[in-house]
Amino acid sequence: MEQRIRSIREVMKANDIEAMFINNMANVRYLSGFTEDSAAIYLSQKTACFVIRVGYKIQVETKHKEFEYLLHDFPYPATYPTLAERVAELVAKDKVKTLHFEGNNLSWGAHNDLSHHVKAELIPMTGVLETVRMTKNEDELALVRTAAEITDAAFSDIIKFIKPGLSELEVDAQLTALLRKYGAEGLAFNNIVASGENILVMHAAPTERKIQKGDMVILDFGARYKGYCMDMTRTLIIGKASQKQKEIYDLENLAVDDAARVLRSGVAAAEVAKAGRARVIEAGYGNYFRHGVGHGVGIDIHEIPSFVENSPEIVPDNCVATLEPGFYVPGIGGVRTENTYLVTKDKCESFLKTTREMLEL
Repeated sequence: MEQRIRSIREVMKANDIEAMFINNMANVRYLSGFTEDSAAIYLSQKTACFVIRVGYKIQVETKHKEFEYLLHDFPYPATYPTLAERVAELVAKDKVKTLHFEGNNLSWGAHNDLSHHVKAELIPMTGVLETVRMTKNEDELALVRTAAEITDAAFSDIIKFIKPGLSELEVDAQLTALLRKYGAEGLAFNNIVASGENILVMHAAPTERKIQKGDMVILDFGARYKGYCMDMTRTLIIGKASQKQKEIYDLENLAVDDAARVLRSGVAAAEVAKAGRARVIEAGYGNYFRHGVGHGVGIDIHEIPSFVENSPEIVPDNCVATLEPGFYVPGIGGVRTENTYLVTKDKCESFLKTTREMLEL
């Protein structure tokens, strides 16, 4: 964790950032390993300090001894100062004139509290820590690999379970149990189990709909292991696939391959997006895209880079990212195939070993 703090301090120097107030829990975890659901970090060149609620005192004292900490509580009962008052103490101690905060994460009320107490200019920042998090070290990659192994194992079992007559909710429950069985600490995100016409709903939540013969079924899921996510999507056919279903399935797989050939470190994320969509557009299905071609993965299930055509990001070395150029055609069905890849200058290698070939159950 000390190396991560040093890296962020170098970024702060390069961007003239005197001090940061960090309350995005993914960034808090990245910098500290703190796994609870509420905390903040004040970071300057002099100070790295947790600002935590009273109830988390034991966790910080036993597991995060490298950090200073200050306790806060809500205004009532006023046993301890509030979060904003504690941050104001740290700003005054360091004598900084500006305090950067996470513009996409701080609520309006919390901003007002900071403005009232902190005697420094508050400056919003976006993507500063997230850009650093795009590059994964070997420890992070080991956790991602384990999450992939768990996800592969769960998929291998769930396809033996799925059959006509089961509801999407029943499949979801079994899939969750399998992920836990094979070692997941939790879900990377809420499972997507979508069948029949529900496939047309992006990020469809499982329903009581019964799976039927002839359905296309999308499973989009992944394990979370020691804080790191995996993301896999497969589209299944219940029974024998129609010619049209085969056609769009093969087209999707080829689109994934097109994007994977371009995805390397140093490449613009926008170019990966264009590569993943070109073949589908040429085949006449360009109006049926509902989302980007892929995204980064790590502590959050959706991280930068984002593979969309207006993305400003350049893919870094040792990036973990997905490719999923899905499309969804009313009257036929939807298809999405997604793997998560390790990206370097020389290769784009899938963490997942599950086949991408069409499976007829």
